Amino acid sequence: MSEPIDIVLPVGLPIPRAGNSRAQTFFGQVNKSSARISPMLQVVAKDCSHAELVREVLCNRLALMLGLPVPNSFVVDTHNSSWPCQQRFTYATELQGNYRSYSLTLRDSRITRDFLQAWPFLEKAILFDEWIANSDRTPANLLFDSQSTFMLIDHGETLPQALHPATHTSANYLASHLLSTRSAKLKSGQSLTDLMSPALDKFKELDLTKLEFSTPEGSWTPGDELN
Repeated sequence: MSEPIDIVLPVGLPIPRAGNSRAQTFFGQVNKSSARISPMLQVVAKDCSHAELVREVLCNRLALMLGLPVPNSFVVDTHNSSWPCQQRFTYATELQGNYRSYSLTLRDSRITRDFLQAWPFLEKAILFDEWIANSDRTPANLLFDSQSTFMLIDHGETLPQALHPATHTSANYLASHLLSTRSAKLKSGQSLTDLMSPALDKFKELDLTKLEFSTPEGSWTPGDELN
């Protein structure tokens, strides 16, 4: 069974985060609601719509089930708090001190390209973004620790209500990177399909019956987007 996501309580006032996000984001501190996490955590929180919150939580849980690296995530209950949020429930991820946005690195340098090329989760991450119809996997939504490790963030623009192959436009930055440098990954006589097959096998093994979904009472009215 997938691990349930923790509902945590905000502490103090958050610091607005600069950026051109669809939803207002904050650097904040939260208090634990479960023994699985430490008493106080620094987080990045997003005051997003209910539908985006559902997408963020669902994609985070799917990524974990696939073994993909994503930050620890929480739902923040801002009721009776000083956080200036439009929504009672907001999405938050634990602040990753050793990481920064890949867009802020010299990502077009040979060194960083080689790190991404050698990332063991590259093929699986490409398939994941295609599966959830992620239209926003940009260098800004990929964390990098300046060594060799990457982490996937921001899945708010995924799982569109109406998805048709003729109308869906992929913005798979990772796939473009792999295709542009595929000669470095392919062995003699190996096709790109051969390269992706082991990652695809992991998706075939995924048992979605183990994914459970529930919502806090009073958080939002069930509707088409929630269904």
